[in-house]
Amino acid sequence: MRRGQCFPASLVLVATFVASAAPLEDDGAAIVVTVDGVPIVRRDVDAALRAARVDVVASPDRLVQAQATVIERLVDERLLRLAIERAGISAAPADVDAALVNVRDQAAAQGQQLADFLAQSGLDEAGLRRRVEFEVAVKKLVEPRGTNEALASFVEPRRREHDGTLLRVSHIVLRPDVGAANEAVAACLLRAERIRRQILAGDVSFSDAAERHSAAPSRHRGGDIGYLPRRSSVNEEFTRKAFALAKGEVSQPFATPFGVHIATVTAIEPGREPTHDLAERLRPQFIAKLIRDVVAEQRGLRPVEYAAGVPHFDPATPEGGAVPRRIIVGAAQTP
Repeated sequence: MRRGQCFPASLVLVATFVASAAPLEDDGAAIVVTVDGVPIVRRDVDAALRAARVDVVASPDRLVQAQATVIERLVDERLLRLAIERAGISAAPADVDAALVNVRDQAAAQGQQLADFLAQSGLDEAGLRRRVEFEVAVKKLVEPRGTNEALASFVEPRRREHDGTLLRVSHIVLRPDVGAANEAVAACLLRAERIRRQILAGDVSFSDAAERHSAAPSRHRGGDIGYLPRRSSVNEEFTRKAFALAKGEVSQPFATPFGVHIATVTAIEPGREPTHDLAERLRPQFIAKLIRDVVAEQRGLRPVEYAAGVPHFDPATPEGGAVPRRIIVGAAQTP
C-alpha cells in the first residue's frame, strides 16, 4: 500500500447507514453490546446512525437492518482496536499527516470543501484526525499479511471476472406459468434438473436439448447467445452464474426474472489486462478481506455479548458468505 493511503470509508468507518433512525432505548448510557468486557452504549449507536447518509428509514425492517449494520461496524472497530493495542501498534504523526492530505485531496476531487466533508461525516477536525489515526493503525496491522504472494492468490481466482474476459455462453430457458406463481418456478426447476441429468448422461447434447426445450429464440442456435462480458446489460444473476463455470461445465438450474436457466460455456476469450494493473485495481478489495480476516480471528478470541432485544447479525451468516445474512432480535446472545 502506498504511503499515506487511507482505507475507503466503507471498510472501516461506521457512519454510513441511516440518518433519521430511532434510538434503541431512552437511556443513552444503556449497554448495547460488550466486546471483551468493554461496553458499547446506546449513544454510540445513535451517533453512528445520525452521521449516516440515508435520510429516511422507510420501514421498521429497514431500521432494524440499519441498527444491526451499525452495531456490527462498532463491534468490528472495537475488535480492531483491541488487536492494534495487543500488537503494540501506533500511528506515526507523519503517516497521519500524509493520510489527512489524502482525505483533503479526495474531498477536493469530488468538489467538496473539507468543512462540508466533515459536516456530512459528523466529525470535527480533531475527530477526523482520530479517525485517520485509527485507519493508519489498521493499515499497519494488516500490512504484514499483504504480501505479493497473498495478493496474487487473491487476484487469480477473480481474474476472469475483472480482466475483460469474454465467455461464449449457451443456455436453455424454461418459462414458468405466470398464473401459478411459486409452484410454477419449482416445477420448472425440477424439469430443468431432469434435462440437465440427460445432458450429463450423454443422452442428449446441450444444443439438441436447447432446440427441444428452450423457450428463448436462441434455441434455433442450440442455445448460443454469443460472447458475454462479466458486466453488461444481461441479467446480473445470469452472468454471475455463467462466470462461475469452467468451459464445458453445465450449470445447476437457476432462476432469474426471465425464467429458469441451464447454462454452459462453450468458449473463452481471455482478458488482456496486465496482471500488475489488475492487482492494483483489486487491491482495495484485498485490503478489505485482510481486515475481515483480522476481525473474524478476533471474534474467535474475544467474547461479544449483546443485550436483550438488540438487533445483530447471526455470526453463522457472515458478510460476503454464501448464505443471506440473518438478523437476531431477541434474548441476550453470546455468539
